[in-house]
Amino acid sequence: MDLFDFEIFLAIVDTKSITAASEKLFLSQSTVSYRVTKLEEELQTKLINREQGQRVISLTLKGEEFLKFAKKAYNIKKELENWKNKDANQTINIGAVDSLNIYILPKLYKSFIQKNINIKLNISSHWSLKICNLVELNDIDIGMVSILKESQDIIATPIFREEMVVISNSDSIYNKIENPKNLDAFYELKLDWGKDFQIWHDYCFGPNIQTQLKVDTSGLIFNLVCGKKSWAIVPLEVAQFYNETRKIKISFLTDPPPSRTIYKIKNIYTRPSVKKNLDLFEEYLESFIINNSKLITPL
Repeated sequence: MDLFDFEIFLAIVDTKSITAASEKLFLSQSTVSYRVTKLEEELQTKLINREQGQRVISLTLKGEEFLKFAKKAYNIKKELENWKNKDANQTINIGAVDSLNIYILPKLYKSFIQKNINIKLNISSHWSLKICNLVELNDIDIGMVSILKESQDIIATPIFREEMVVISNSDSIYNKIENPKNLDAFYELKLDWGKDFQIWHDYCFGPNIQTQLKVDTSGLIFNLVCGKKSWAIVPLEVAQFYNETRKIKISFLTDPPPSRTIYKIKNIYTRPSVKKNLDLFEEYLESFIINNSKLITPL
């Protein structure tokens, strides 16, 4: 049994597709199928349900059980690679949603690396669920997300909340204190801020409302807000960042959406080689949140 077989199996679980797994690993689809079949033969059990016309792959009960062993084996492989590469032992892999990495956390990163020059940070931006998947595999040591997934391999801790506000052009028709009913939903630049936000949005504007623009990253909002009716809802810290770059109008709602909760997530098994540095980074993170309590609410 090859450790690479575990990695192939995990790629299939992550992508829910043999085709997508082969693309992720830069292998042919036939190679991936062959390796999985040989793995099943060696284990003398079926791991994956293969049904004709089924686009999304599911695991058998034995496959669900084997998933735990595959994750452990993959983590051991990663730890061995880090052990051989001493430089990697000084690197903390951090993943966060883009609105945090672009607008909130750079000051934290800068402060940390200036005072800890021997510790390297490998920072990446992803959607919340992607970060959860990477933490499960220990490809990321610590993640900061707004949406969680159910996982026995992840420890999640709420660390702060962000008030949500409306931003618009400085000459917009909206007031500094605004009732959501006065917002023209068609001119919204809508970004999915999570389940609670969507419930609030459906309540205020209706579930079938048509908006002019939908985006998948907060970085687009700043460049697309235009005209007197255009508006978007963003965390207060993001709005303040926009306002420092270009004067905008920040409006507080009389009936605002729920604050966005940010969670710190880690694998239940922290790489021993990175634990000391990770503990230090978490101390800096905690201090950073407390020192910025005017814009974000510590939890």
